[in-house]
Amino acid sequence: MAHLTRAGAPQCEIARPSCVPCQAVLRAQRPQQVQYRRAPFQHTPGWMAANERGAARGSEFKRTWPARHIQVAAAKSSANGSVSEADLPKVGLGAIVGGHLRWALLIALAVPIWAYQGALGLLAAIFARDQFFARKDRSGIEYPDPPQFEHRFIQANGLRFHTVVTGGGRGKPLMLFLHGFPELWYSWRRQLEELADDYECVAIDMRGYNLSDKPKGRENYRIDVMTDDIAALVEALGHKRCTLVAHDWGGTIAWFFAALHPQAVERLIVCGLPHPIATLENFGVRQWRRSWYILWYQAPFLPEWLSLAADCSFIDRALRTGPHAPRRPGTISDEDLERYKQALTRPGAMTASLEYYRSLVDRETRAPAPRYLEAKRRLRAGLLPMPVLMLYGGQDAALGPELVNGTEKYVPDLELHVLDCSHWVQQECWEDTNALMRAWLAKHPAGGRASVKAASA
Repeated sequence: MAHLTRAGAPQCEIARPSCVPCQAVLRAQRPQQVQYRRAPFQHTPGWMAANERGAARGSEFKRTWPARHIQVAAAKSSANGSVSEADLPKVGLGAIVGGHLRWALLIALAVPIWAYQGALGLLAAIFARDQFFARKDRSGIEYPDPPQFEHRFIQANGLRFHTVVTGGGRGKPLMLFLHGFPELWYSWRRQLEELADDYECVAIDMRGYNLSDKPKGRENYRIDVMTDDIAALVEALGHKRCTLVAHDWGGTIAWFFAALHPQAVERLIVCGLPHPIATLENFGVRQWRRSWYILWYQAPFLPEWLSLAADCSFIDRALRTGPHAPRRPGTISDEDLERYKQALTRPGAMTASLEYYRSLVDRETRAPAPRYLEAKRRLRAGLLPMPVLMLYGGQDAALGPELVNGTEKYVPDLELHVLDCSHWVQQECWEDTNALMRAWLAKHPAGGRASVKAASA
């Protein structure tokens, strides 16, 4: 089994166990279901150092969640895989007290960030007033879409969702696309065109984004609540199961939905978002430095104010000029930027998109929800019966590629590709993404399904 997925690409010359591409060769020497494949990728010193530290800990090769554990956990689940009230763990007093202490610590760490960012914003408002308060009105602009893109509004889970559909027709399997932050359905435009002949492709604006409803309050942006959105959307579209494709925050919702509603997910494709449990295991000091913005977003009002300042310059930094931006020139056009700015400057959209982060911190600290904890238990136990394809950006400046280490411990049927691109995988490497999705979907045709018991093989 070769390191790389493209014919004729140069082979890796490092040949060490701590090199992630080389892990594919090592794993190919022993039978197991996990497949690691790799697109051509430049080994950076930071990447190699991170993986050498992981190898020193032994975290890359130990299967700490054996098949026996997975089978025992599976036996405790209900017959159809969905979660019943009896399955839900209880939240004890100790967990609540400990969670509040963790929340207080995080806020204490966040306050200096709030003060620093607020001071920068105040200085900009004083000394660059015209630029800081500049705002273009995009509310009435309509951008042209390909004729096969059909815009629909769907009522689901008490909200109205905006969707874009291609390939609609009776008899086609459903492929549902979930975007991330700060995106909208448009981030899947290349995949909607590519796969429309074979699937009913539906890309949604997640709750709080663009033209979908924007309920107020962070409780409306709990992960377990948003998994109900997906279940209701699948049903409203006239299907019982779907191939779920997701990026970034959409990936978080997809992982949890697959854990809570495994019977509704036939195949799972996640771009630019690591497995939640593998993330926690690999979340070191370096990743904390990358994730400082999560603490910044816990501040009330300030992040919205500064992100929308200077004609929503936050979008320019995220997608064009900043460290998280795509590496390939021309990935995001001027019209693309305008679409993203229009979506994020709609009334309530900026606050709603940040409530995702605020609610996540609450779930992990002071307000654990039983269904959220149950989903994490299932993810840790490897209770994902569907095949999973992961596409990750090797140059991701927001979520370091070392976060995918050890994913095979939790996903019985996994194929992972790390591409030479940034966080915006399906936009920057859209041709590779489409080709890899096509090849993987052909190996896992609609109607087939893996079993959790396969993890014991």
